[in-house]
Amino acid sequence: MEKHNMITALCLVLFIGLTGCGNNFDVSDKYDGVIGLSTPGYSLVEMFDVGVKHTENIYFQRGGLNSTPSIIHIGIDETLVDSINTAKGTAYKLLPAGLYTIDQTAVQTGGEDRLLAGSITVDPAKLRELNGGNYGIVNYVIPLRIATEGMPLVSERSTLVLGFCINEAAVLISNTDDEEIDLESVDALKFPVELPFENQWDITVKAEVDASYVDSYNEMNGTFYSLLPEICYTTTGQVKMARGTSSAEIGFTLNKEEILPGNYILPVKIQTVEADVTMSFNTDVKVFIITKKGKELDRNPWTITYCTTQETVGDPGQAEHLIDNDVSSFWHSRWQGGSDPLPYDIIIDMKKQTAPSQIKMLVRNNSGNQLRLVRFYMGDSFSEITGTDWKFIGEFSCNVSTNYFTYAVKQSSGRYLRLEIPNAGGNGTVAAICDLKVLGSSQ
Repeated sequence: MEKHNMITALCLVLFIGLTGCGNNFDVSDKYDGVIGLSTPGYSLVEMFDVGVKHTENIYFQRGGLNSTPSIIHIGIDETLVDSINTAKGTAYKLLPAGLYTIDQTAVQTGGEDRLLAGSITVDPAKLRELNGGNYGIVNYVIPLRIATEGMPLVSERSTLVLGFCINEAAVLISNTDDEEIDLESVDALKFPVELPFENQWDITVKAEVDASYVDSYNEMNGTFYSLLPEICYTTTGQVKMARGTSSAEIGFTLNKEEILPGNYILPVKIQTVEADVTMSFNTDVKVFIITKKGKELDRNPWTITYCTTQETVGDPGQAEHLIDNDVSSFWHSRWQGGSDPLPYDIIIDMKKQTAPSQIKMLVRNNSGNQLRLVRFYMGDSFSEITGTDWKFIGEFSCNVSTNYFTYAVKQSSGRYLRLEIPNAGGNGTVAAICDLKVLGSSQ
């Protein structure tokens, strides 16, 4: 029998037989001795169809100054079904007698125990069949009323209506939240799986990397991650949950020396479940985010090869100030004697084939120069802006700040870096940037 105590006490103000849901049953200084249900009212019992019957415990409490041997009788009171339907606006039906058993119709009290238990056994498979094969619905209830011989009964704690919900037996991912990995302190990724019920079998869970999820993830989150290459981790891809074990982890050991600077994700999901009982599994994807910062590249050899606009008459605002290692200088769109229409483009010749991992940008801290959006591209050779050789590596938001923005760009390489401020990216025709750095590797 599966012992499973997943009662959610939903206390209702029903009629006299369904009142008094409080759990405070300390009457030691008020009565010689009384008995009542621990959680009267209505309780939802959640079960799993795993091929075995489910046993639900029903608890009673004995309180008061004195105690005498007594008998608690457990019976069915069909009138409670109408009472709860009236109170809740539901249409519950009485669970047919052939689908459950009251395991102890009489519970004997005695000794010093103040908490006593009876139980009811239900067949989840038959109940699911009665529900039309559906999971997650509550159509049937068992209405219980207790009576006592010996110590008196607390009348407002004498009734309990049990509703039953059958859930599909499934292996779940314990935590589906995205997990950012600190490569300094983490040596292995842990993919956690669990069962929400007592495991009575040997179960093998296999996981797989869902490479197709990378594009979907980036589209949903406005990111530009790449898939972590297989060479960067080692895994058996499976774990065995032995009988009695309800949780486990599938490990992915990181081969840190193989991870190049860049921005990666590893999307993992359950592939198959092998067990002696029919069992489904969670189809969600857990995403591990791995960022390895590159070294800051030397900008001294760099030059500006193309610029849509720059200020050369008023405050010095030439594009070369983006890469002059001086945060007090800045590039500024033309403003003296007129302005140039958006979009704006600046192309930097980095002189070497370069693979950027992150781009850092410091905007001018002036609300009048506020930027809203920037885009980056890589190119293998210089071409006009309208050319087709540019590889898009990211679009990012920005605002006025005294701190650098760090942008995790898409994996790519090239000699030329193109910065674009699109039509919606500037404050009218005014834009200014103090500094631009590239982290990554170059040849």
